[in-house]
Amino acid sequence: MSRKRLAAAETTMPEFLDRTFANLTAAKRRQLTAILGKLLEIR
Repeated sequence: MSRKRLAAAETTMPEFLDRTFANLTAAKRRQLTAILGKLLEIR
């Protein structure tokens, strides 16, 4: 059951993020990505 839920979440997440950040310009999305990367220590 949990694998099905995970698969469903993985397929709906990109659409959710697109809707959530639709009002941001490309530059603002890049800036947000950079900030989140620093916060999460992604290199």
